[in-house]
Amino acid sequence: MKSSLYYHPQRVIVKDSAIILNSAHYMPIKHFVGLLEEKVPQCIHDLKNLTVQYSIATEWSLEKGLTGLEDPSLWEIVNQSDENNSFAGYLPLKKGLIEWINKYKLFSSTGFYLSLALWSVEVYYKQCLETEREKRIAHMKKTCEELEISEAHYWVSFPYEPNKEVLSLSKEIVYANERDTEALYESTENITEFDDLFFDQNFPFIFAPNQLYLILNGDPSIDDFEDLKPHSKNKEDYKPNPANSFSGYGWDPREDSWREYEKRIDCWYEKYKHMYKERTESILYENGYVRSKAKRNIEHYSWLVYYQILGWSLKDIANHWSEKNESAFSEDTIWKGLKSAAEIVYINLR
Repeated sequence: MKSSLYYHPQRVIVKDSAIILNSAHYMPIKHFVGLLEEKVPQCIHDLKNLTVQYSIATEWSLEKGLTGLEDPSLWEIVNQSDENNSFAGYLPLKKGLIEWINKYKLFSSTGFYLSLALWSVEVYYKQCLETEREKRIAHMKKTCEELEISEAHYWVSFPYEPNKEVLSLSKEIVYANERDTEALYESTENITEFDDLFFDQNFPFIFAPNQLYLILNGDPSIDDFEDLKPHSKNKEDYKPNPANSFSGYGWDPREDSWREYEKRIDCWYEKYKHMYKERTESILYENGYVRSKAKRNIEHYSWLVYYQILGWSLKDIANHWSEKNESAFSEDTIWKGLKSAAEIVYINLR
């Protein structure tokens, strides 16, 4: 799991969804949910039981002729079921989801875990429909015939074999940073052509020192190290120079020894790395990004599961980990670790 990363505090989770817009939260949340599935399998069993309520809600939706934006897969809609008569048939589903959240104490101000639970139930429910199973069987037979492979081989590559469906929370978490990248383009001056790879396209790492500029300038700028591309960011001319117009800084063994050349180029390279890092970070800071808290000990997420969901006391966790690792863990250490983990994955502690 990567340590401290940058993210925009207003673009973390898409409202009423299981879509996460940045790696700083996607990886920790996915890891935490994976631990939840592993250590508390009953939570998955309980969610499977909610397919009954989801089926009732689906039938209501069809009877009332509700549109796709009003179907029971959206928590924003299901949440209105006790106030809006149009969605009254969704009320058993709402109650079941809230009971599940309360049972496993997955409280969050973002509502993320409610949406994730609902999405997981929806996907599992649809996978188990006979019509969907028939479609998967038909696709399997066609593919096996075309590729000349066995059915067993097919189901290894294509999951969701009929009557063997698995409800998963972690698999329904979606990482989609395109929306954040698009917003970054919109807020950055003089860059108008959208590309998914924002930094690769606009601020690539190019160490191409211009010897003349570096020697003449006592205080070189980052442009002096990036002579391969023009310094203008205008859409018309923001592209690499033709190869024949590039004259870098080569080693001339007639003038310098390798040791002298290497020392000079290494010094320039260190300067360029530092300037490149500062420029990249300043772009994010100027556009409202912040740095996430580093979480190097992933065991803290296990402590969070034991404390929040399984109801262990700090003393129990400290004793268990002390015995497991043959090293003393204090209750204060456990509390600080799980508290920081809870903040990252948006869990309100009990």
